[in-house]
Amino acid sequence: MVDVLVKDDNGDCPSLTPDTLILSISDATVAKDEMFCLDVTVANFDSIVSMQCRIVYDPVVFGFEAIQSITLPNASPGNFNTTIPGEIKFAWLEPTFTGVVLADGGFYFSGLFQCQQSEL
Repeated sequence: MVDVLVKDDNGDCPSLTPDTLILSISDATVAKDEMFCLDVTVANFDSIVSMQCRIVYDPVVFGFEAIQSITLPNASPGNFNTTIPGEIKFAWLEPTFTGVVLADGGFYFSGLFQCQQSEL
C-alpha cells in the first residue's frame, strides 16, 4: 500500500472543505522486481485553470519508470519533472483560462514503477 500525505509549505495538513481538490493514488501489492502502475484520480476538479503538485516516494523501494495515460486536457509528459529520484513534480496551465472540469473519480495519469525490495 502507498500512503499519501497532503501537506502545505509549512508542513501542516490543510483541513478539507466540500470543494477541496483531491488527488488520490491507487494502492498496489507487488513483489520484488514487479512492474506496476499507480493511477492518480481526482475529486472536485471543477473549473481548474492551473495546478502544481509533487509526489514523493522512496527511490530505494520503488524505481520510477514512466508517466503514462495522461488524460488532463493540454497536458503531456513535458508537464512532469522526474529528474530527481524520489520526486515527481507536475505543473500545468489551461491555456484558455476557461477552466477544466473532470468527473469525481476521473482518471488523471498513471505512474509506472518497479518494486526494488522484497520486504517493506
